[in-house]
Amino acid sequence: MSLITQTYSTSTFSAVPSAGVVSSTASADSPVATYGLDGPWFPNASLQSSFMNSVTAGLFMGAVLLGVHTITLGHALVSAWHRKAARDRWLLLAVPSALWFASLIYEICSIVFTNQAWEAGQEGINSRTPFRYFWNNSNPDLTLASAAALLVSTVIADGFLCVRTVALWKTLWVSIPLVLVTLFAYGWDVVQVVYIANESNEGLLAIPYESTFIAPVITAQSLHAIFAILLVSRVATADHKTETRRISAKKWLIETVLPYALISVLFMGTYCGSSVAANVFLPMLVQTQGITIDLLIAHRKRRDGFLAVEPEDAASATMQLPAPVQAPSTTSGMSDTEKLTLAVMASKWEYGLDKKEPLPPQYSESA
Repeated sequence: MSLITQTYSTSTFSAVPSAGVVSSTASADSPVATYGLDGPWFPNASLQSSFMNSVTAGLFMGAVLLGVHTITLGHALVSAWHRKAARDRWLLLAVPSALWFASLIYEICSIVFTNQAWEAGQEGINSRTPFRYFWNNSNPDLTLASAAALLVSTVIADGFLCVRTVALWKTLWVSIPLVLVTLFAYGWDVVQVVYIANESNEGLLAIPYESTFIAPVITAQSLHAIFAILLVSRVATADHKTETRRISAKKWLIETVLPYALISVLFMGTYCGSSVAANVFLPMLVQTQGITIDLLIAHRKRRDGFLAVEPEDAASATMQLPAPVQAPSTTSGMSDTEKLTLAVMASKWEYGLDKKEPLPPQYSESA
C-alpha cells in the first residue's frame, strides 16, 4: 500500500488572509507572484467541510475496524500457539502482533492530529480553521509517525501475501514478476516516507485539488488485486479437485483476500479521482491489512500444509472397505495324505449312493 502524500507548497502563498489577493510585487529574488492564503486555488468552505467530514468518517471506521482487528488478533495468536514447529509458532505470533501495534499507532496519531486541528479551529488564532491545520500539516511529527507505522504494516502484510502466493504457485513465471512488483511498491513506500520526513508541510490525507504520486498508488494497490487474482485461481483449482466436499463462502473470502483487494481498489479509484472519500478508505485499508493476515493464520489447519483449503490426498479421502472374512476350513490342519484319503472315502460314499453297484476294485483296496 503506497503512502499518500499531498504536495501543495505553501511557499507560493502569502500569509495574508485576504481572499483572492494577488501580490503585484515581484522582486528579483522572488520572481513568482504570490497569492493570498484564501487565493483562487484555495478550497472553498464546501470543500473544506467535505474534507473534514471525510477525515471524521475515516477515524470512525478505523476505530471500529481496530476493534475487529483486536478480536482477530486473539484468534490468530491462539492458532499460532498450537503450531507444532517452534519456528512457525514464534513467526506466526510475531507477525500479527506487529501488524496490530502498527495499526494502533496509526490510529492514535490520526486521532490526536484531528483533535489538535479542531482545537486550533476553535481558538481562531490568525483566522485558522481545522482545514488549515491539515493544509499546513501543523504537526509533522505525528504525520511522520503515522507514515512510519503505515510503512511497517504494508511491508509485513504484503510480504506475507507475496511469500504465501509464491509458495502456493511454485512456478517461476508467477514468482519472479510478483516479487519484482512487490519490491517496486516497497521502494515507492520508502521514498514517500523519506519525502514526508524532509518536507514539513506534507501529509497522508487526500486534500482537494491534490493527487500526487498517482503512478505509485496505482502500482501498490494493483499489487493487492494481483494477490487476490492469483489466490482466487489457486483456491478455485483446489475446490475443483475436491470431489467430496466444497469450499465454503467464508473460506473463499479469507483465502483469496478479496476484502483487502476490494478496499484497495476503492481507495485507488477515489484517490486517483481526487476525491476526499479516499480519506475514509485509508484508515480502513490500514486495519484490513492486519485483519487479513490474522484470518489467514487463524484458518490454517494445524498441520504442515500452507493452504487451509488444500484438498486431501486421494488415499486419505477414499473410504477403505474391510476385507471379507472367510470361514475357517475344516481341513486347514490336515496334511496332504490325510486330505487325499478323505477325498477317496467321499468318492466311495457318493459312488455307492448314486450307482447302487459294487465298488471298483481300487476303492475296495484303498478302503
